[in-house]
Amino acid sequence: MRRLRLLLVLLLSLGPALRAEGPIRIDPPFNLSWGEPVARIERLVTGCGARIVSRQKKAGGEETLVAEDIPKIEGLRRLLFHLRDNQLIGLELQYQGVVENEGRDFWDKEKYDAFMSRWRQALDKQYGPGKELTRETRRVGEVNQTVTSHRWTIGSTNVDLIYFGAEKGSDIFRTLSVHYRLAL
Repeated sequence: MRRLRLLLVLLLSLGPALRAEGPIRIDPPFNLSWGEPVARIERLVTGCGARIVSRQKKAGGEETLVAEDIPKIEGLRRLLFHLRDNQLIGLELQYQGVVENEGRDFWDKEKYDAFMSRWRQALDKQYGPGKELTRETRRVGEVNQTVTSHRWTIGSTNVDLIYFGAEKGSDIFRTLSVHYRLAL
């Protein structure tokens, strides 16, 4: 019994030292926290000069708050705040290099590739190597679609980095999105 007690004390005292260095979860950006109340999110969005353009009710009691016109962040077109019981459980950042009021994309494929590469490097540095989920190009009817995605997971949280491109002749659509999610 004495030996067991000594072993327990030793393990408890060394526990923090034995824990691997690094984050214990992936937190959402913009100084937000998981479970953040919707009222604070609304104040954050309007306080930075962005605007809430829609609220969408989903199955299972989820709601998505969509914000656009985010100032001063290159290419950031919209934010999707995923809520359950009016608390933050996910955040999606959608990037597109679109010229305002013209709707045309001024980022070419190389710009999207470089942008995605910078995101991957930053996430790898912060959370360790990510896992490639998808890398495919396929034809759907007359449209060539490309999807590339990676995931970083720590505990019950993850972040996905996703590139989607669709081309039909001279019509081109590209977007890069970053999805932060709390597993419930």
